[in-house]
Amino acid sequence: MLAKPAMLLLGMISEGPKGAYEITKMLDCMNVKWWFNISDSTVYSTIKSLEKRKLVSGKAERKSNMPERTVYSISQLGKDELKSSIKEVFMTMDYDTTIYSIAVTYINIFSSFEQVQLFYSRLQMLQEYLPGIENSIKSKQRTGLSVRHIENIIRMKNIVLVEIDSVKKMLEILNSNNIEKRE
Repeated sequence: MLAKPAMLLLGMISEGPKGAYEITKMLDCMNVKWWFNISDSTVYSTIKSLEKRKLVSGKAERKSNMPERTVYSISQLGKDELKSSIKEVFMTMDYDTTIYSIAVTYINIFSSFEQVQLFYSRLQMLQEYLPGIENSIKSKQRTGLSVRHIENIIRMKNIVLVEIDSVKKMLEILNSNNIEKRE
């Protein structure tokens, strides 16, 4: 699976060719710093790593009197890797929700049908996960563990509940968009 910076940048490039400087400006506009701390140097080094792995290809271009810049495009291998990583994120529960946020942001790399399938799979996984957390809370309360420990497990349960609501809303949006397209 791609690391968070690689998934984020590959997702951005999947939406259309971009230069590294353009990506750093887009990240600023997206207020990414509030939910994922990625420095400009990480952007540049990650793009070089993606290029070395042949997930993107760089092409030098010059516009009018501006200095030459490299514009990166996603390769087929890059699309396949991004899809594979997004699928893996959707089927994994991680309380660091940053990677899931990145995956959702770039889910448009899939067809509408595939997106619906991924969200239904995510919903099923979360709903199967929830009873285990609830049982853990009950069993921990009987052991006399500290309130902090139990509250942390309750926090995990709340994260899962919020994700379940979020997935249901995404499915509503996707399903209503699919109905509108057919009409």
